[in-house]
Amino acid sequence: MVRAIRFACFLFAVLAIVGQLIVLASAATGRIVTVVFRGLYHDPPGTAGMDHLAASLSAARQNQPFSIQVFAHSEVEEALTFVNSLRTPAPCLIVIGHSWGGDVAIDFASEVGFDIDLLIQIDSVRRPTTFFGGSRRPPTSVKRRLNYFQRGDWPEGEATSTEIPVERAYNVGYEIITHTTIDQPFFGFTEAAYDSHFGSQSDLYARINGEVEVACSR
Repeated sequence: MVRAIRFACFLFAVLAIVGQLIVLASAATGRIVTVVFRGLYHDPPGTAGMDHLAASLSAARQNQPFSIQVFAHSEVEEALTFVNSLRTPAPCLIVIGHSWGGDVAIDFASEVGFDIDLLIQIDSVRRPTTFFGGSRRPPTSVKRRLNYFQRGDWPEGEATSTEIPVERAYNVGYEIITHTTIDQPFFGFTEAAYDSHFGSQSDLYARINGEVEVACSR
């Protein structure tokens, strides 16, 4: 009888440990890590468009294992340290960059030691060091690449094979979306003004959020 009780307690403890390991494993496989790069010209850290985007992505994943950090376009090494400091490779790694940050995102993708599930460039602009030469191609470790860019303002985003011209996507004139507002909430408009220009179409943050969700659910 005593042996049976002891065995039952032992079995219960084993099952409890196994259950906890399963929970931890499921949390690890659901982990999303996102690296975001600001462009050359931006507001003070915390108020730039990429900071707003990071906050939006975080708010949408309050109940998920999710890590995100925003870096200046000059902070590739810091971004590499951030990702490499994780105990295990990120099961889902997202990289996003605006302007020069979009260009830097390719450098980051080439140097980081993990596969990148989704690379999003927002009006990516070549830096002087990468200006000459053909189209910049991400490494084969990038599973999916998207490039949102505008045509109506200088500097004009670089067109790529994965281009999504925002004026065409939203069916608006070239003067509506600019290089400095493409990364802002509602393209720099108030929510009411956004609705008058774009109707019920999802804003760019919502589109990016949806892309992240799809990329990390595969």
